[in-house]
Amino acid sequence: MNIRQIKLWQVILGILVLTLIPSLFVFSLERYTTSNEGYCLTCHYKMWGTDFLVHSNIHPDTVRCPECHANHEEIIPKEFSAHAERINPNCVRCHKEIFEKEDMEGFKYNVLNIIMPHKFHLEEVGALCTDCHFNVKHDKFRPVTNRPRMEVCFECHDSETTRCSQCHPHHAREVLASLPTTDRIERSACEKCHEGFAETPFTVYGVVFPHEKHLQQGLDCQECHSNATLHGQIVKSREECMQCHHHRDDMGCVACHDFEDGFRRGVTLTAVPGEPDPMAEMVTCDVCHAGIGDGHSREAVLESCSLCHEEPGFTDRVDEVQNQTKRQIGDLEARFETSRRIAEGLEDEGRQEALPLLTKTESILNTLKADRSRGFHNAGYAAQLFREAEQAMEMVHSMQQAHAAKE
Repeated sequence: MNIRQIKLWQVILGILVLTLIPSLFVFSLERYTTSNEGYCLTCHYKMWGTDFLVHSNIHPDTVRCPECHANHEEIIPKEFSAHAERINPNCVRCHKEIFEKEDMEGFKYNVLNIIMPHKFHLEEVGALCTDCHFNVKHDKFRPVTNRPRMEVCFECHDSETTRCSQCHPHHAREVLASLPTTDRIERSACEKCHEGFAETPFTVYGVVFPHEKHLQQGLDCQECHSNATLHGQIVKSREECMQCHHHRDDMGCVACHDFEDGFRRGVTLTAVPGEPDPMAEMVTCDVCHAGIGDGHSREAVLESCSLCHEEPGFTDRVDEVQNQTKRQIGDLEARFETSRRIAEGLEDEGRQEALPLLTKTESILNTLKADRSRGFHNAGYAAQLFREAEQAMEMVHSMQQAHAAKE
């Protein structure tokens, strides 16, 4: 090629392209290593899972990890920190107006119009942003709000003597749920409206919660419930519950998970006893559920199981058992409804004879649905329960055929 034929614009274009390619690479690498949740979890794997890194409800999508955690004196951030000494200046960098505002106007997420003098707390008290807004991005509570909770205020303020009206203006009363007249929420106050709540079974985070047992141990209602935004709202996260239940030597798994233990041993239903799972006597719960104290996942359980089950295809077999159990439960529900309608069409004597069969089938169905392992805690017992239910429904169908033959 004749060099003299190369025009100036072509030279400039070539230089731009050669400069742009590495620049894009550096930009992409910087964005990946500072804002990709998967990359962050390669080091922060002990956090509360990927949902702990879900983008804040408060900040726009343009606010990424470096906005809070990076040293902004660096052109390409490489030094990150989660300490207040780093976070607080970064908050002020974007929210300079906070030192000038005396009112609460403009805070669109202050849905209850809570009185909160930011300037006073920052300048006079010397509080840091993270003292109250520690969950502005990483909120482990459910449901996620990214807003400070009332319990945070009581770390400095006296919960016994602080009047509600000090933070909640009178015109917010219609928004707030009916707050108890006492500062301390006790059982007697709750029972005025919720009579018998301690004996009523409730499911919390997938586990039947025994109110009575917790009350007997000295826990008051406000330990787990709040009236700050919603009457009766649960303020304890699953991870906080685990701080007690899964880190105490005197608290065995069976204390709360007696159903799962019974299923493993084949004695969940006294009407349908079965054989214990081969692993029931050899392996304790915490062998497979080793990471439960940090909020375990299915992947974590399978990883624990795979330490012993090194054979190829183990995970596939687990999926096969669970998917088959799920399909069988769906089929059993459909057949149970059919059998129930058949029983309703029988004569009085036939209905009375079919009733215990339907009761047994419904009990089996509820047991299989309650076993959250989808049969894997005891695959043999699950198969036996399915057979027992099938036999009971076949007997109901036989009654229908006998009834039709008489006619």
